[in-house]
Amino acid sequence: MPSTRRDFLKNSAALSLLAASPSIACGSNDALSLQGRFKKTAFDLGLPGFVAGVVRGGRLDMVQAEGFADLEKRTPMRRDHIFYVASLTKTFTAVMMMQYVQEKKVSLDDYLLDYPFLSVGLTPNRLLDPNTRLKHFLSHTSEGTPGENFVYNGGRYNFVYGVFEKMSGNTHHYDACAQEFGKRIADPLSLSSTLSGYPVDRTDPRIPRIVNAYLLDKTHTKATVDAGAPGATTHFPATGLVLARLRKSAHVAIRCELFERCVSRRNSHYRRRLRGGLPTALCCGPFGQQHGCTTATAHAVEDRGSGPI
Repeated sequence: MPSTRRDFLKNSAALSLLAASPSIACGSNDALSLQGRFKKTAFDLGLPGFVAGVVRGGRLDMVQAEGFADLEKRTPMRRDHIFYVASLTKTFTAVMMMQYVQEKKVSLDDYLLDYPFLSVGLTPNRLLDPNTRLKHFLSHTSEGTPGENFVYNGGRYNFVYGVFEKMSGNTHHYDACAQEFGKRIADPLSLSSTLSGYPVDRTDPRIPRIVNAYLLDKTHTKATVDAGAPGATTHFPATGLVLARLRKSAHVAIRCELFERCVSRRNSHYRRRLRGGLPTALCCGPFGQQHGCTTATAHAVEDRGSGPI
């Protein structure tokens, strides 16, 4: 039986604290204890399988692969399996947007409608306020009075797609985001197993390494294959990346004040969350945190190792 969201958050918080403990080292009793906690949490959540790792000082201290990549075929999970990461794509989108800002190619204060508008399932009349700016979409404060309310809405994040089209000059059927991701992140970091959407070419040799996507929610109380997942071949700003397991740290420094400019000064609670380093939908998510320092770090280097643990 899947756990509740509250249980998930409690377990995740506990595991984060354990993983951050300096006493954990590969092969130690603490590491074995942590592996047990990972396994129990996965069981409580009803996960078919997972790969987890602890990286310290740029070195992989511990790695754990459990369960199945394909429940039906009983394919054991391996460390080189590739996962569809859905909304974690937003982290990389935010990194690219902040690169544009650092290069002075765009401003977070630019109006969204100054850029090509591609609905990606939504329409301009959903904007509510024509004065909505890029910073409001990146910080999920675009609904109601811009900058006033934090409302997580994955679909609205796709509105920034026009920035990628304008920066790249690519107007071919939503290819701009994938092109810029390759140019700015995947190619420089040699992420050969990180894909912008499921491969269109069904002979792609990486396909056997992509784990099955499963539905697990109130409607699907047991893990059910998401038959539509392989059709998600487009890399949107909000979703689409298929990511290999992370191995070591690649640092993309983003100045703190750029994050702070992404939200209204009047929304002081949300600004404190950014300064405090808590996860946000802008960029400080599972692949990046800022803990009172001068930079935020996006961890985005995959492990291309092979073979079962």
